[in-house]
Amino acid sequence: MTSVTLELDPGSKITTATGRGRVTASDLLAALHAFYDNAPTLLALCDISDADLSSTSAEELTRIVQFTEGRAEVRRGGKTAIAASRSLEYGMARMYEILAEVHAHPVTIRAFRTREEGLQWLGEGS
Repeated sequence: MTSVTLELDPGSKITTATGRGRVTASDLLAALHAFYDNAPTLLALCDISDADLSSTSAEELTRIVQFTEGRAEVRRGGKTAIAASRSLEYGMARMYEILAEVHAHPVTIRAFRTREEGLQWLGEGS
């Protein structure tokens, strides 16, 4: 069983990726491959509130940003909210947000402490 699951809410057109337990960079990349290979939505929520990303390095995070940057043109103008309640995961989410900005990622990415804040932001302007 994978540590990251994907689910599409047809009503809101938001794809939610939920990570639980120990999540590696390989797990994240596998979920991103699945997302981009199956008609990705403009809006996405990545909920890592119950995930342990302690085995993911900054270099791996940079590679993940580069992977999504290369595939995200189909989501240009879209938004991804990352919800992370724990300090380590929130810090990594902020680092991902900043790296995406530096790399001129075509999707706006924001980190939040709660799933609810992320969903609220995703609903703004849509």
